[in-house]
Parts: sequence; C-alpha cells; structure tokens
Amino acid sequence: PPDRIVHDAGLNFNSKELRQHAGIFSILVKEVPVESHKSVVKIERYHVPLKRAYEIIKDELKNELQNEPITKDMILQMPLKL
Repeated sequence: PPDRIVHDAGLNFNSKELRQHAGIFSILVKEVPVESHKSVVKIERYHVPLKRAYEIIKDELKNELQNEPITKDMILQMPLKL
C-alpha cells in the first residue's frame, strides 16, 4: 500500500471510514487546498490532457467506425496504450 494519500478538498476522500482504514495500514491521509495543484496526485494533473485525447479519439472514431461497437472504456484506454 502507499505511504500516503494526498487529495484535494473534495468529498471523495473526506470520510471518517477512509481515514480509519488508512490508519490500520499506517497510511497518512492528507488534504491539500485546491490551489496547490502541484501537491495533488498524478491522476488529477493528467486529467485535462487525457480528457482532450479521449475527445479527439472519440470524434475520429465516430466518423470512421460507425458500424463497429466501440465502448467508452475502449476509447479511454486508447490514449494510454503505447
């Protein structure tokens, strides 16, 4: 498990139950202000570029592959595959 979980001031990680379970594994849960985006985990930093890549791929596939079913999950995985 990770040593710490750093999150913004949203409600997703702000629960007593999460902090109790994290404490069992000696994981520090730290809330940082929204303005300190350098402190927030990598996933949140890469959200905008990934969303942009998703939109581009979705638009390109909409025109090319109308007959083949492509799910949103498949499109989301495409920018991550090298």
